[in-house]
Amino acid sequence: MATPARTRIFGSAMTPPGTPPAREAPRVGEHRRGSRVRTTEAGTWFPAVAPDEAPAGLLLVHPGVDLRVLLPVLRTLAELALPGVLPTRAVLVEQAGRTWLVADAPIVPAVSDALVDGPHRDAGCAAAVLTDVGDTLLAAHRAGLVHGGVGAQAVVLGPAGAALLTDWGTLGHGAQASPADDAAGWADLAGLLAERWCPGSPDGAAELTAAGRAARAEGLDSGVDRLRATGAGAPRATLAAVAAARIADPRSPLAAVPPAPATPIGTSGPDTPSEP
Repeated sequence: MATPARTRIFGSAMTPPGTPPAREAPRVGEHRRGSRVRTTEAGTWFPAVAPDEAPAGLLLVHPGVDLRVLLPVLRTLAELALPGVLPTRAVLVEQAGRTWLVADAPIVPAVSDALVDGPHRDAGCAAAVLTDVGDTLLAAHRAGLVHGGVGAQAVVLGPAGAALLTDWGTLGHGAQASPADDAAGWADLAGLLAERWCPGSPDGAAELTAAGRAARAEGLDSGVDRLRATGAGAPRATLAAVAAARIADPRSPLAAVPPAPATPIGTSGPDTPSEP
């Protein structure tokens, strides 16, 4: 018996005979938009499909983000072409009174999506992620850039199993950050992965925790160096499989775009968009 055709992400494939035509996915520019997957200080992230059917991402930028800071940071990152940065265009898409950014790569899963269950939860994978993030931050610091918001939501597991930093240049108006702030954020991430990815490995958890302490006390490079050997032996294919499974997860394209929050970050009022 023939297997009926299945609807793929955002309804891009044929549907079984007799199925009513699917509504076209909402668009931002030339990209088809899926349902929101996370809200960060940068804004609200949505998976998307590019005109060539490649997986991509869309960020509905939070109004508290200073665009005069954001765009130059993105341009500099594009020039640096660091392998550990989620590629994001330094061009705003203005549509229906909202401001969007386009990422030319999948924006799922964030590490925050992968804290529970899965074969990737071991000290080797954690060290690999932390080494990727640390090396990217160190290279950015040498170029005069600071991230300022390092955390589990700002790290995406890429299709090749590498960790990619996103949410760059998204500090609020007048806010400042330093390399020491990035080192502290990296140390916090190390502590989180020690707790959530090493539940059965006290030695692995201790190694991550010690690296975090070193980053705070001696500098980020010291913390990263402590994890290089462990991270080098990590099964990247396992991290890649986690990414592939999340990228393939169907998302409804029909949810309304949430209204951009009217109140800047850190003040009273709604700071998380809602959708029906």
